[in-house]
Amino acid sequence: MDAEIHEVSKRVRFSSSYETQLLIKRLQELADSKDTEVIVTYKELSSICGRNVQGSGRGLLATARKKVEEGSNCLFDPVTNVGIRLMKPKEQVGIGQRALTQIRNKSKRTLVRMGRVEYSELSADDKRLHNAQASALGATAMFSSTAALKEIESKVVDRPLQIGQTLDMFPKA
Repeated sequence: MDAEIHEVSKRVRFSSSYETQLLIKRLQELADSKDTEVIVTYKELSSICGRNVQGSGRGLLATARKKVEEGSNCLFDPVTNVGIRLMKPKEQVGIGQRALTQIRNKSKRTLVRMGRVEYSELSADDKRLHNAQASALGATAMFSSTAALKEIESKVVDRPLQIGQTLDMFPKA
């Protein structure tokens, strides 16, 4: 990658590789077409960039996808072992639910693992940290549950609730 120093912030800015730019061009064509039925196959994408986008070229595709999504305000969806396609607006709503399910499951699994910690062996500071983490994970699991989401959804009108409003919806123990 080529790097240049951005004078104002002194950060290094990277430009996309040539292969990534080729993938961006193809995904941008798909985004511009607004055709949600077309699947650009992994085989085509691999041919375009000269690397297997399901293997060593995975990062190239991830970068291209991210840049086109950001620049075109669209969302792509992988089709398992086939390719990538543009998501329909109705399907886009599901990305939040998928994330909540993954977050809830990860929180619960981590809490189970944390229950195996040799708590009596921890220092007072480590116990406090362990308890804080367990509390945050428990709250995360609770707030990402289907029941909590339905409760929150019943109060939302035309924009997300503020954090304080969301917290006030649930009884204090």
